[in-house]
Amino acid sequence: MPFTIEFKDRNFIGRALTNMSFVVNRYSHNVIGGPKEASITAYGSEEDIISLIETLRFGVTIYNDTPEPVWWGMISSVEIRVGWYGINVSLDEMANKILVSYIRWGEAKDSAWQQNEISIGTYGTKELKLSLSDAEDEEAKQYVRVELDAKKYPIPELQMQAQGEGGLSATIHCTGWFETLGWIYYNQPKGIEGNFKTTQGQQRIGCKVKDDTISFIAASTITHSGSLLMNFAAGDVLRVMGTAGNNGNWTIESVDSSGGSLEVDISSASLVTIASGTVFELSAGSRIRQVAVYNFSGSDWAARSIQVLVQSYIASSTFQTADDLKATLYRDFTGASIASGSLAASLISTSAAEWHDIELSSSVMFSTSNGAHWLYLERTNPCPQNASSYYIIGIDEEKSYHPYGALQIQSGSPSSFAYRQPRADLNFRIIGTQETTEQITEIIRTSGQFINAIDVPISSSVYTSQYRDGSKTALSELQSLMETGTKNNRRLLAYVDVDRRLKVYEEPVYNANATYVLKSDRRLYTPGWADVDRSRCITGIYISLTDMFPQQPGRLARFSEFFVEEAEYYTESDVYLPRSKNSRNPWLIGIEKG
Repeated sequence: MPFTIEFKDRNFIGRALTNMSFVVNRYSHNVIGGPKEASITAYGSEEDIISLIETLRFGVTIYNDTPEPVWWGMISSVEIRVGWYGINVSLDEMANKILVSYIRWGEAKDSAWQQNEISIGTYGTKELKLSLSDAEDEEAKQYVRVELDAKKYPIPELQMQAQGEGGLSATIHCTGWFETLGWIYYNQPKGIEGNFKTTQGQQRIGCKVKDDTISFIAASTITHSGSLLMNFAAGDVLRVMGTAGNNGNWTIESVDSSGGSLEVDISSASLVTIASGTVFELSAGSRIRQVAVYNFSGSDWAARSIQVLVQSYIASSTFQTADDLKATLYRDFTGASIASGSLAASLISTSAAEWHDIELSSSVMFSTSNGAHWLYLERTNPCPQNASSYYIIGIDEEKSYHPYGALQIQSGSPSSFAYRQPRADLNFRIIGTQETTEQITEIIRTSGQFINAIDVPISSSVYTSQYRDGSKTALSELQSLMETGTKNNRRLLAYVDVDRRLKVYEEPVYNANATYVLKSDRRLYTPGWADVDRSRCITGIYISLTDMFPQQPGRLARFSEFFVEEAEYYTESDVYLPRSKNSRNPWLIGIEKG
């Protein structure tokens, strides 16, 4: 079958490559992206062949004899052969916008981006993130400058051929437009707020001792005949109830190793000496709260969940944390609750603090106009009747979120909040989610420098975190979102058409009446048994191998039918080679010349 090729320059204007002849070797399509790879051999004079080096990032469209476009994309590399030698020039290792991540005095840092405008104007933006171990700021900047100078243009690679002296030729390797989304790192700052430095301090919630063996001896010492005071800790705001003169909030300075006594701060007042014999109540952390979005900036986003670092303490099987951990967001500390959610006690580990996600009852809009929010944590049964079961919340005593430490503790009435001593911040994350199809649209709009438009006619009804830290490319992020799929438990697929419009659609379900047929004679037929032009290299269909591998009764898997994930077409032998979904290798359908 004769094929014709249309070339367009980097401005997408038609370009005739005269005095050369071209042979299409093969090309492939994938259900995620459409056209994937193509290989073309070029023949001509030495001058013309060498001039192909200047065609990198040219557009390519291959037509069959209909003529119908069967593949389209861009030139990604050119391999020229001259006798025994060859030279390969590729965009793969090129980068014209670079930064480096490095460590300076134990602190992780990123340099500023540096870029080459001439290269960007020629080929488009191609980003690269590098890394260094220990480096000074100027050292990192210089490293980027050196790397950018080395990588800003395609680098020729000299090759020795196994055999040569057969004239001049070149192999043009082409890549689909979808693959260029791997040129840009995708960063989405919206959708997260919190304290990400998880230095390990602890704050208890819902710890109480209620006993008649508690006594107050001296100005700052509280004792207990047992060891239950061990469950309190320095920094806890201790609520004292049931006494004649010591009721109120006291900050614990220390607890002895036996758990039989503790010291409290008496800077403003002293304890009254009271002997044991009466039931007194000591409690800590009925609720804690942390100011959130203290330094928030940027456009609006919808918060849908809270993440906290929490562990459950249970002294023995006799005691159980039967109540849940509750998180509530307030507009500010004087306002009303705007959303809340709970985490079941059964999900919280007793062996170590772990990050847990608490889904909110409704979304909360975060914006600069809404000001600060407050995050409250408490037990749904705020204080149990003993100190043998409670929650331990992870806190940051280095005050990484708020310069003065904003964590406050309540051990009594709503008006009795006090700053934790020493000051600290809660380890927390407020997470915004967005529908995956909306995220896909946003990624293409910001990172699809060669994509003309996007068509997403469906909604996935699946919500995931929208925040992206910029460590992955737009291509990687898109592939993950598509694999997440829809509420129908089917993947999202994508197709870049010949006009560079990206369409997203849901993977079709198997339908016996809509299944194509690939016969042992290598012919492909529609469900209605019409002959299919194999050069179209179609994907995203179900194929039956009826006369190759008949289905055996009792088999759970239909190995004679499969979904075409990727397909490759070999022009010389007119062979259409499909690859099934989740397979590691293409189906080994024999390829013969002629």
